[in-house]
Amino acid sequence: MFAVLAATRFAHFAAIGLLFGLAAFPFYASGETPPRLRGGLLACSVLALLTGALELMAMAGNMGDSWRSAFDPQILSAAVTDTTFGRVWVGRLALGVVVIGLCVGRRSGETPLLLIASGGLLA
Repeated sequence: MFAVLAATRFAHFAAIGLLFGLAAFPFYASGETPPRLRGGLLACSVLALLTGALELMAMAGNMGDSWRSAFDPQILSAAVTDTTFGRVWVGRLALGVVVIGLCVGRRSGETPLLLIASGGLLA
């Protein structure tokens, strides 16, 4: 179970690092995100949300010492409400949803918001 937790954590932070880099691109390059990178922003934000949810489930499975624990509502609830990791992770998942919303409904004025939100995920 620890290997799954490590793999999901790696994939999660790799997606967030790439997301932040793509969001920062307009500030040090041309001033606007090229159209071919907009799909990358959305893909990275969706991947970050999915791997974040998988990491929370892997943590619950690690707490319960089995794969079934990752899908047990009582253990998932305990992981979210009884641990600092769970409470912080729910906030990170909510921020991930905000980032996806910013990527989907993207206008030129939202570029600084996307950079701040993706930076918050990276921090």
